[in-house]
Amino acid sequence: MPLFPEPPQPRQRVLDFGHDVASGRADFLVSRANETALAWVDRWPDWPGGALAIEGLPNSGKSHLARIWRARSGAKILSAGRLDAESLPGYVAAGFSLVLEDAQARCGDPNFEESLFHLYNAMRATGRSLLLIGTQAPARWPVHLADLASRLATVQVTRIDPPDDRLLEALFYKLFSDRQLTLAPEIVAYILPRMERSFTAAQAIAARMDEIALERKAPVTLATARAVFNDLRD
Repeated sequence: MPLFPEPPQPRQRVLDFGHDVASGRADFLVSRANETALAWVDRWPDWPGGALAIEGLPNSGKSHLARIWRARSGAKILSAGRLDAESLPGYVAAGFSLVLEDAQARCGDPNFEESLFHLYNAMRATGRSLLLIGTQAPARWPVHLADLASRLATVQVTRIDPPDDRLLEALFYKLFSDRQLTLAPEIVAYILPRMERSFTAAQAIAARMDEIALERKAPVTLATARAVFNDLRD
């Protein structure tokens, strides 16, 4: 298995019907909820201590930002599940800056924590950068290794906040554009005041609307949106 397998294009599970998700810089939807996080990504390589953490809710765009930074920096994306004492020397010697995904879920594993501690130190010593992404800031991860906890507590953190209406509206247009479907403005106007204010809810609604349209062999219409919310009330 290669040291850095090419990661799949970011896909939300509820939307995984074989379409590609646009994940370039021009495709990132900017609002007050995420503009500070984007600014920190753009600030690279001027990150304090060479490390940055992005925290945010599931489906909020953390992975999209990571891929924007990867394209700019030449970094590699590393799943925390692939980091242990055996693989550590290869990552240290590879010479790349890194995005580390899912580290929070592996905290509590002594092998992983020791490996992350040494990886963090090696990246800093060699002038490479480390981007951590998770649902919480690293200082709040359930780390048992005191030396690692002290390192993570110093990492600069930026946050993606819950979406505002402007971002949700733009997100719906993007979700359907990714599927090469057109979404009329009156459909978005119907959805926004009725939905839970979260990225995950937006993705679930879009997925169900597309599913209904496919079942009916018809375009996405206001009736499609009404059917989704009728389902939610049942």
